[in-house]
Amino acid sequence: MVKMWRDPKASVGWDSLIASIEMAYMRGAWHGKNLNSALKGIDAATAHRAVPGRTKTIWQITLHSAYWCYRVRVLLTGIGKRSFPRKGSDWLEQPEHPDPEQWKADVALVREEYVKLLDALVELREGRIKAIVPDDEVEYLISGTAFHAIYHASQISQFRLMLKDA
Repeated sequence: MVKMWRDPKASVGWDSLIASIEMAYMRGAWHGKNLNSALKGIDAATAHRAVPGRTKTIWQITLHSAYWCYRVRVLLTGIGKRSFPRKGSDWLEQPEHPDPEQWKADVALVREEYVKLLDALVELREGRIKAIVPDDEVEYLISGTAFHAIYHASQISQFRLMLKDA
């Protein structure tokens, strides 16, 4: 059995959870790049290219990150079901050809989804809306979203270096 240090019956630590999403997406953190900073300066052609030996592109990772931020918001609140602006789920298709305007829109979509999630978390913290999952699942979903963003920020940074050398 794995030892648990936290009390699963303790109330949700909203401010810490919100801070973890902020650091994972937009605010500086000691661990290195967050998702927003990892995406800065990448052009559509680079985002569209596959890294040799890999199955996903930066563009696909970007859409995947936006989708899961949206999905967690829906799982937590039930608000916004079927409102993701791109067709598909999880690993969405990138355009057939690199389109700078579409890339810019998809990077903006990630930001929009993180802002919507943060706004929903504040609404939950303030009691203006109710979570539709138990408290321990709230923490699991939010911390998982932060870890997911950091994982993909690192992956994007690595892919960027690999594509520069390819």
